[in-house]
Amino acid sequence: MFDAVQVRGFTPNGDAAEQFSVADGKAAWRSPVDGGSANYAAPAMYAAFGGPMDLTAHLVEKLIAAPGRH
Repeated sequence: MFDAVQVRGFTPNGDAAEQFSVADGKAAWRSPVDGGSANYAAPAMYAAFGGPMDLTAHLVEKLIAAPGRH
C-alpha cells in the first residue's frame, strides 16, 4: 500500500494537485474535490481523483489479484 501519493500538474479542468499520506496511524488526503483524514489501523487503498494512469493501474492490479473476485 502507498504511504504517500503526490499528484502535480494541470488537467483541462484546472489544477490537478492532490496528496495522500499516512503518518502516526492517521491517513490524510486533499484533492480538487475532497479532503479529510481518518484513522489508519490496517492497509487500505487510496483511489486518486486524478493523476497519472499508474495510480489507477495499481488499483486495478490489486482488484484482479484479490481472492474471490468471480
